[in-house]
Amino acid sequence: MKKIAMINETKKINLAKQLLCLIASCVLIYLPTQSWAEADPHAHHKAMMKNTDSFKRSIQSYKLPDLTLVDKKGVKTSVKKLFNQDKTIMVNFIFTTCNTICPIMSGTFAQVDKNLDKIGKKVELISISIDPEFDTPNVLESYAKKFNGSKKWKFYTGNRDDIIKLLTAFNAYRGSKMNHVPITLLRKTNSEEWIRIDGFASAKALIQQVQDTDHKQELGSQYSHSHH
Repeated sequence: MKKIAMINETKKINLAKQLLCLIASCVLIYLPTQSWAEADPHAHHKAMMKNTDSFKRSIQSYKLPDLTLVDKKGVKTSVKKLFNQDKTIMVNFIFTTCNTICPIMSGTFAQVDKNLDKIGKKVELISISIDPEFDTPNVLESYAKKFNGSKKWKFYTGNRDDIIKLLTAFNAYRGSKMNHVPITLLRKTNSEEWIRIDGFASAKALIQQVQDTDHKQELGSQYSHSHH
């Protein structure tokens, strides 16, 4: 009887092992695709990049905080002074280790930069890092060299809390840098309003915004442009 009982117990153990192996196999089959999706923090950025020929344009007003930023040479300047110049300014938000939407936005600014002399208006481009803890002035300077920008294209970093306050004021703060979205802001000379571009606009489209004197476009107007 003891022998029969031992045989039955062995069968039960073997059956349990087989069931565990079957369950483990099912888990392994299911997990990879789910884990890969969860492990890719840029999945939503890659989805955005499939639609790089359209954007949303709106007219906005912002109350900006009184704080200080630092350029790629380490020179400090106030936000009030930076954004209240006697010229048109175009602003975007980037970080140097971003390998998805930031290269596209910086590449677009580089194209705009090369055509500023043809616009016939005073224009300054401003790129602000949303990762100030890593993007020191030296890091920004190295990043700027990759795009061979002119003196009219400025790069800024600063204190983390100040950057968050500025992003929040522009309704551009998304928590983690991995959640940032493509936004370009344009303020024309002597204007209190900002043209906000949500999405990817080509250099040609951004230049057209600078040249366009009509500031009374309907909120949320939709435009579609192709990159050239």
